[in-house]
This record gives sequence, structure tokens and C-alpha cells, in this order.
Amino acid sequence: MPFVKGVLNDAAWTLQKRSILPSGSACNWATMFMGVGPEAHGFVDWNTSSPVFLQTETMNDGFFPNVFSLYREIAPNYRFVYYYQWSGMKSIVNNKDFNSIKSFSDSYESEFFKLLYLKVVNI
Repeated sequence: MPFVKGVLNDAAWTLQKRSILPSGSACNWATMFMGVGPEAHGFVDWNTSSPVFLQTETMNDGFFPNVFSLYREIAPNYRFVYYYQWSGMKSIVNNKDFNSIKSFSDSYESEFFKLLYLKVVNI
């Protein structure tokens, strides 16, 4: 229980919100990155590689606005690097928002978890 207590003390959590429905991987990641539910961003299944219906809003390049495109707009001189393990993660981001995208196979799991964050480096 010490680990769980530590998470409750140090992490962000709430009992006032719910998961998106359906709660598949692509849907959840797209929702976190884009800040809207599946009804707006169009990723509605576990392994959706593209929106299954027209998105409610798109940017000039046809992608739904997301946290990465917003960072790119306010910090165009920064270098954005995206690391992921599950191949579906590449499909739900706009590759144009990143200077470099790197995937890791399951055999690199320990290295992947060391890099599980969006790394923003000033160039």
C-alpha cells in the first residue's frame, strides 16, 4: 500500500470525472492529446489509426488541434521530440508537430519508460 498512498499524495487524480467511452487506447490517447472526446476528434476504437468520421474542427493541415500543435505555435524555435512504444501512438499525432519521432519495440521497454515524455529542447 505505500506505493498507492504515494500516488494518491503526489499524483493528480479525481473521483469527479469519468473515462471516455469507449475507453480504448487510441481513443484515450487522442482525448488526452486533443482535449476533447471521441465525438469531436473521431478516434473511436481500440486501434483506430485515423478518425472514422469528420472531425468537428481541423487546422490547415487537416488535423484536429492538439497540445503539440499549440506548443509548436508558441515555441516555434524549440525542438520537439516524440517517443512512443505502441505503434498506434504515431497515428494519433500530427508528425509535422515534431522535429523527430522515435519508436521503441517491446525489447527496449526499459529504455522506453526512461523516455516516456515529450522532450522539449531549446535549439
